[in-house]
Order: sequence, then C-alpha cells, then structure tokens
Amino acid sequence: MNYPHNVIGRRKNKLLNKKSVFSSVSKHSKYSKKALDMIHEINYNKVIEDSDSLHEFIIITLSQAFKAKPRPVEGVRLNDFKYLTIAVVKGKKKESTWVKKWYRLLNKFMKNLVNVILNDNPQRIESQIYNVLNVIKIGLFSFDDDTVKLWMKCLLNIVWEFSQTFYIGFFWEWLKNQSQVLKIIVSLFNLYPEISHVVCNFLLKIAYTHLEELFMTYILRVWDSDIFKYIEILHEMMNLMIRMSNVNPDIEGFFLSGLIQNSWVDFLISHLNNDASDPNSVRQQCLTFLGDIITTFQWNKTKVEGTIDAIAIASKTPWKNQRLTAFAVLFNIFSHFAINKNPLAPKIYKILSSSITEYHNNEELREFLLLNMNKILQQNPNIPLEILLNPLLLKIKKFLDDTYNFNIFDFDFFKTIVEHKKLTLNLSIKIGKLFAWMAVK
Repeated sequence: MNYPHNVIGRRKNKLLNKKSVFSSVSKHSKYSKKALDMIHEINYNKVIEDSDSLHEFIIITLSQAFKAKPRPVEGVRLNDFKYLTIAVVKGKKKESTWVKKWYRLLNKFMKNLVNVILNDNPQRIESQIYNVLNVIKIGLFSFDDDTVKLWMKCLLNIVWEFSQTFYIGFFWEWLKNQSQVLKIIVSLFNLYPEISHVVCNFLLKIAYTHLEELFMTYILRVWDSDIFKYIEILHEMMNLMIRMSNVNPDIEGFFLSGLIQNSWVDFLISHLNNDASDPNSVRQQCLTFLGDIITTFQWNKTKVEGTIDAIAIASKTPWKNQRLTAFAVLFNIFSHFAINKNPLAPKIYKILSSSITEYHNNEELREFLLLNMNKILQQNPNIPLEILLNPLLLKIKKFLDDTYNFNIFDFDFFKTIVEHKKLTLNLSIKIGKLFAWMAVK
C-alpha cells in the first residue's frame, strides 16, 4: 500500500524531524504562547460547545478523545503536539482509535470550532485559522487509512464552513505555502477513490478564484519531476469535476469561462511537441487528454482547430504507439463532431482520408485506419465518399502487384463502401474495375 505520506519520502520507523510540522504556528501567532500558560487553568470536563477559545476547544476535544487529562508540557503543547504527533505517526491500535475519535469529534462540533474562531478578536482570526489548520494537518502523516480519510473530511468541513466568508482567502494562502500537504492531498485522489470527490470539493472551495493558479502553478510545482503523473492527475480531476458539475453550478461556471481549458491545452501541446525530452508515454497521455477536452467543452473555434492540427502532426510521428493514439483520438473527435454537426468535422474527415491513402502500404496501420473508418461510415450514412475513395483507389491501383495482399479487413471496408448510401455511379465503376483487375492479376 502506497501510504500518502510516502509521497514525500517519510520512512515508517522515523519520527517527525526536530523542527515540528507545527512550528509554523508560532510564526503566525503570539497568542499561542499565552494560551500555553493558561492550559493549566482549562476545565477538561467542560462541555465542548461551551469552549471559550480555540486552544480550549482543541485541548477539551483531545482530552475527551483520549479519555485522559493531557500533560501540558510533555504532551499536548500547542506548538508541536508531541504526544499527538507520535500517536498519529507511530501509534498502536489503541492510540490510532483515540486519534480517529478526535477527528470525529472535530467533524461533529465543526460549527462550534468555527464559531470560536469567528468570535475571537478580528485581528487574531487569521492566525487562529493558521493555528487550527496546522494542528489538524497532523493526520496526513498517519499510516491508518481511516485516519487519513477522517482528516481529509475534517479539512473539507472547516473549509466548507468558511467558504461563504471573507476569511476563505486565508485558507488559500495557507495551502499554497504547504507544498507537502498539497502533494499528499492530491495523492489521496488516486489512493482513495471513495473520497476523490472530497478532495475535489476541497480544492474547488479553497481555490475557486485561483483554480488556474492551483492547477498550472502549485500542483505542477509539486509534480514537476513526474510530468506523466501530473497530467494523469489533471485528467482524472477534470473527468470527476465534469461529473460533479451536474450538481455543482460553481464547477460549471469554472469550465464555462474557458480559461483553464486554454491553459491545459497550451501545456499539453507544448509537451506533445517536446519530442526531445518527453517519453512516448507522456505524449500519448497528452493526446488522450486533448481529445477529451475537445469533445467535452464548447470553446474557441480557432483554439480547437489549432489543437486538431497539433494532433494531426503527432499522427505523423515515427513512434508507432503515439501515431496509433493520435489517430484513435482523431477518430473519436470526428465521431463526436459528426453527431453534433460541428463545422470542423469535414476538416478531420479530410485528415483521416488522406492518412488512409498515405499509409496504405503499412499493413498494420492500414488495418487500424480501415477498421475505424469502417465504423465511421456505418454510423454516418451521409458522409461523401469522393474525398476518401478517389485518391485511395489510385494508390491501390498504382501499388497493386504480386506482393500486395488484400486482407479480410480490406474486403470488409469495401463491403461497407458498396453498401453506403452516398456511393455514386462513377465510384461504383472505379471499384468494379479495380476488383476485376485484381481478379485477373
């Protein structure tokens, strides 16, 4: 199992380094030191809903979850939470149960937690948000799947509660400076498909006005050493967000703007053309992603046309797998455009028709192209055949000799042709002459 924190290179038997993950709290708030002096005065039997401060809320929930009075100095210190850190990272089953109970309490009393923060001194709200986020984030270091999932849901819940307030901007400022946290959050998208919608909702809420920056700068920055993985994550997130857009108008509005599609397309085309440094698999992934963007969104015609040209150029590569992927994407786009009567459908049809003629001597590629064109012709009885057949028949006649073999897929293709609604008398005569000559030869 690839636990999420392994993404950042942590070894299971290694505790957090001397500088705790929570040391950043002190950078944001001097109030935490004052609160630490007041821990001795906290009533641990107090009802959670009656908490008067963030520190009191955290300490009381921990006390109830762990069924013990926290040891102020050696245990629950606000600036490093030493005991909680150990319980999360190396805790046994018992400690793991306590940690999960604590996250459940946080989720249950999230509104109370938010109210405690909002009722504080307005000048301290920003630092209080940073404090609670840095305390909550300790769950991402757990080796327990359920703990990680509870942590992610807890993070989403607090963001959700603040999403309609001015303070949501502080969450974005926190996240963009937490590259390791962001990398783990994005990794959860693949590791735990059952909470992938939670991850997407979290990112959409926390960075709604910064989504292009999130995808094209910060997520790219944490995956810059693995472009294949980065593109895979973007593609999967796009597909999930499209499914979620049916119930979330914010997502629909995000895609309707067209900004992110343009950014994605420019990035993908740049790597599609970067033959010198990108492996073949990356370029194939770029092609598939581009095809899905074109068939999913309605956006600038000039941009779509340029993208189609880039895919067509990629179909002429010497790499077989990339070439097959490019043609598969073009056929898929054409099918979609033909159904929706897109004005760019004829352009793709011409590209595919000329490719069938150009690569007709390549038996493996010819089979792939003819089988796919066969399906296109069966699905679209009104497609004109002259563009496809006139150059193809000349090419076949020119190279027809003892070494040229017609295969079953060739006969299947011409069977579809002769049964096609748009077959003209002139083309019928040419096909008849060709097959008569083949019979004699």
